[in-house]
Amino acid sequence: MVTSTVATSRAKGSAAEVANLLASHITARLGPMPTLALVFASSAQPLSQLLPVLKSRLPGTLLLAASSAGELTDGKSDSGSASIFAIRGDLRVAASLTRPHETPHQMIDRTVHQLVSALPAQIEGYPHRTALLLLDSPNAELAARCHARFGVTLVAVAAGHSVGQTSEVGCDAESAAGGAAVLAVIHSREQLGIGAANGHATRHDDWPATNDASDDSPSHAARIAARRAATHGRERPIAGALVFDCSCRLSLGAGYEADQAGLATELGVPYAGLATHGQLALGAGDQGTATVVVTFPK
Repeated sequence: MVTSTVATSRAKGSAAEVANLLASHITARLGPMPTLALVFASSAQPLSQLLPVLKSRLPGTLLLAASSAGELTDGKSDSGSASIFAIRGDLRVAASLTRPHETPHQMIDRTVHQLVSALPAQIEGYPHRTALLLLDSPNAELAARCHARFGVTLVAVAAGHSVGQTSEVGCDAESAAGGAAVLAVIHSREQLGIGAANGHATRHDDWPATNDASDDSPSHAARIAARRAATHGRERPIAGALVFDCSCRLSLGAGYEADQAGLATELGVPYAGLATHGQLALGAGDQGTATVVVTFPK
């Protein structure tokens, strides 16, 4: 049986400098062709400049990307940087990117059709499917429609950004903003683990909020989500994880850093992620207005 290996990294500098550094770190650990990589970048590394260079260094790897309000890697958070999660393993991943349409109604109808119709529904030998929807702004209706159309667990992430900047999402060497979306479906032989934690209301009117009914503590949300992901469909040890953490939690200060350190201990494997402007796990129990963690089996 093929096992999965995960590598993560974080770097600062210009878009080109960071792309080359991240690619060098990842290929040194995983070889020249990881199966999938996700990169989360600050406004100091615009995706329009970062992705073409990164794709040229990782030509056989499917790249997914989102701008961030903070970059997370292995127990630490940062700003002004870019973080990367890469996995080499027996996965099949397909993705599509769509750009904005003229009106909100058209955007929902046409975006769902374009995103979903471009992707295979099933791949023989890979019975488990997990969808990842990257949005450049919160759009709960689009997330719910994609989830209903595919009928599989879907993690929706609204990209973050610095004050005064614009959120972006990307796929391979392309990036877009202003209503853009990327939908990726991960086909796997074993189920990915997904854990969500709530604990506070969100800052966006068009993104669902919770009222602490789950008794999740905002200061421990990442650890709670990781614990839930570790027990969701887990049959093999974990190779690595993605972490989507609400940027609202950055105001916790030292408590946020402590939760990130606790998350690293809880997972015990490499992880990378971003501070988002919203994240949801649809079809996996608690929705996760504070943190969503996705684990990949080894």
